[in-house]
Amino acid sequence: MIEKLIKYQEIDEKLRVIEQEISHSDERLKYGQSVKFLENAPEKLDKLDSRAGELYKIVGQLTDKYKELDENVNEYNGIIEISKDIEVINFYKKNASKLYEQIKELKSSINTVVEEISIINENFEKMKNQTILMQRQYKEYKQKYSELKSQKESDIKKIETALQKASKGITPELLEKYKQKRKDKIFPILYEVNGKRCSQCGMELSLSELSNLDRDKIIECENCRRLIYTKE
Repeated sequence: MIEKLIKYQEIDEKLRVIEQEISHSDERLKYGQSVKFLENAPEKLDKLDSRAGELYKIVGQLTDKYKELDENVNEYNGIIEISKDIEVINFYKKNASKLYEQIKELKSSINTVVEEISIINENFEKMKNQTILMQRQYKEYKQKYSELKSQKESDIKKIETALQKASKGITPELLEKYKQKRKDKIFPILYEVNGKRCSQCGMELSLSELSNLDRDKIIECENCRRLIYTKE
């Protein structure tokens, strides 16, 4: 059983080498990069567009308020020019002064919002240009990635056929446990025990693990979850 699983892992390692070659290839990385970008792009563009709409609305409201205050100031200045009553003049001057301060604050607020709109518009254009580039990259590298996988397909099928043959004589339970660890990106999966320690993580085996190992010959390391064995 152990020798069969060792042989199975040796064949499986060849498959893993091809999988790693495909996974780390420039074709796959750039294809994945473009897919991820294009998946998120619509939401990001919508957020920028929505925020710009909100800001334009705020600018409109602030501008309307600015016009209203400016009209009030002009009205007060007109009263001041024709009035001869000192108390009336002082009253309207005081109110006009307050309005000037409000106008000053409004100008500052409008400028701040306009600056943010400018930044958003700039980011929106950048995002649109990036999207166009990523659409081109997606098209180019989707094809290249597909071609790369096609090139490796024959070798993969040969190895998978060899694995199918090599699996005969390995209990379904043990094989399933091996395959699950493979899915969890654990590799190599099977190690020979080094004395009383796991050869992979170096953790000393407990008395319970040693007892199970003596009985079953293959167990799972409680620390690193690899399969460890001792030769009969």
